[in-house]
Amino acid sequence: MATLNDIAEIRAKFISKLFENLHSLGFTVHEQFMLPGKTVRSDYYISSPMRVIVEVKTLVNSSTLQTTRTGYQITETQREIISQFSGQVLPVFLLIKDPDNSASSNPQDSPLIKHIEDEGIYEFTIQLDIKTPQKRLEELAFEYASLFKEYLVNNAGNEIRPVLESNLKLMEDTSVLPHPSEPHSDTGLGPIQDVFESFRLLLTNEEYETLFKEFEALIEEYNSGHYTMCGARAGRTLEFAIYVLAKSWGIDIQKVTPNLLQTASDEVNKLSQELLAYLAEEEVNEKEKYRKNIKNSSNYVINSITSLLTQLDRNPSLTSPKGPMGLEAITNRLYKKYAKNHAIREELHVLNGKKNEIGLIRKIMNIRNDAAHADWSGEPREVSKTTLSAMLDDLRETLFRLVTVGSIIQDAYNLER
Repeated sequence: MATLNDIAEIRAKFISKLFENLHSLGFTVHEQFMLPGKTVRSDYYISSPMRVIVEVKTLVNSSTLQTTRTGYQITETQREIISQFSGQVLPVFLLIKDPDNSASSNPQDSPLIKHIEDEGIYEFTIQLDIKTPQKRLEELAFEYASLFKEYLVNNAGNEIRPVLESNLKLMEDTSVLPHPSEPHSDTGLGPIQDVFESFRLLLTNEEYETLFKEFEALIEEYNSGHYTMCGARAGRTLEFAIYVLAKSWGIDIQKVTPNLLQTASDEVNKLSQELLAYLAEEEVNEKEKYRKNIKNSSNYVINSITSLLTQLDRNPSLTSPKGPMGLEAITNRLYKKYAKNHAIREELHVLNGKKNEIGLIRKIMNIRNDAAHADWSGEPREVSKTTLSAMLDDLRETLFRLVTVGSIIQDAYNLER
């Protein structure tokens, strides 16, 4: 007679095979997903072609089911996990139990999934007879995975089918997308991969491949112990992600300055250079020359500011200096455009920080700037492994929240990738 340990082992192997098959069908699956910025975990997380969290509950027999509409009591931790996705996830509770006397051994004949509307979750019930031969158990794992796939596709709609097909193609080329059963746990970057892959839901294939190359370079620097270079790369990865997402959301990322203000700014810069030259010069005749230049530059500054004031109401033309705005300026524009959406506002408060708070983006870019620039005093400046680990945690949470914002925008405003 099978012991409880025997039953648990058989079911664990079945569940593992089920998700392995689901991966082979084009879904990127991660076990024990840690919620970014938190210490709680979900049993399984599907990051692409759609976001799904799966909590597994194995029951020794039907009598262990609590008399609730959801089959068992949802914990506060599970509610917290669901809430952190701001509605942009499909929560599925996988129930493995002994078969009822009337149950068919054919998955096609059983009502597998039901929507528990009060809780906003879905139950996926599998009645598994542990006496089933091993070969048949493996076949059942594939059959249930196939049914689960069809349900997910039907639930999300046809828009995920191209991503699903693209995932399958990428999985054939292991140099392009690592298999989730082989996370980069030795590099410390494994947890970033599970949120990174969800960008496939928001980007074109070309954009995703470019971002992936940034991610690959990040891993290479970390593996080599180049933590300072890795810090600079992490900032670049975040910059590219925000640039392409902002453009797809209809946000102009170019710096824009009124020509009048740009002219005044140029004159102030010239005056600053003349003043510095004057202060550094020791030769009397040369100092006198710089003094005249300062006087002329001061007049130009005064004239440009006067011109600015007199032409304010004449619809002054705009100029776009080379280069994009800063990341926080871009996300501030995003905030203004979608300020009516409460979920987007809350996500951007975490990314940008509220009043007197430093947001995730600023924390990351501060370390990135330290990594990219020499210390002005001549002291050595290196990013430690400890500092980098904290930065990567922040990067993981930032990428996770950007995907959530992008998913909300796509759903609420019908934007296409």
